[in-house]
Amino acid sequence: MTIPVDNGIGLAGPKSGSLISGDRRENEDGSVLAKSGRVVQTDGTPKHFKAVLEHERGSETEWGCQTVREAEQFIRDNTPLPVPGDTSRDRPAGGA
Repeated sequence: MTIPVDNGIGLAGPKSGSLISGDRRENEDGSVLAKSGRVVQTDGTPKHFKAVLEHERGSETEWGCQTVREAEQFIRDNTPLPVPGDTSRDRPAGGA
């Protein structure tokens, strides 16, 4: 079972040294951000869930977690917040 994580909620500050791999974009403080993430249930393992992070060049990193909440937080910590949409042309409903 895969649970998509909406990164539009909460803080998404990267944690230094939380991931290990060569194919990743580095942040100013030396930490690495993934472009997206998902939570996957893993049966028969000590960690019941894993956070799967997808990086810009298609590589993936997996991180074992005890709870869905822990996996979601890991994804939020290692992915950037979405860019806010342009609201300059928004108008109230029914207005001309």
